Amino acid sequence: MGRSLCEEPARSPYRAWLCPNAEKTWLKHPALEVLKTAFQANVTNGDIAAEIGRLALELDHLEIAKPALEVAEQQGVHDWKTLSAEPAANLL
Repeated sequence: MGRSLCEEPARSPYRAWLCPNAEKTWLKHPALEVLKTAFQANVTNGDIAAEIGRLALELDHLEIAKPALEVAEQQGVHDWKTLSAEPAANLL
């Protein structure tokens, strides 16, 4: 029968409403690159490390996520998002 709007290659005005994650997924890879650049400039910033770790884990970049989450933990970042991401990074 018909394809869902999430699978349509053309952008529909309703696609963002029906599939909110589909519209934003392509923004996450450039965001990771920006965060990596920011972290290289300030390697002791736990907040940036936590953001990189969570985003890298979401994008399945475990080689980036594990060390970043470790730095965040060492720098004292203990928010619930980071704490919940750490076990997931260690399991994979």
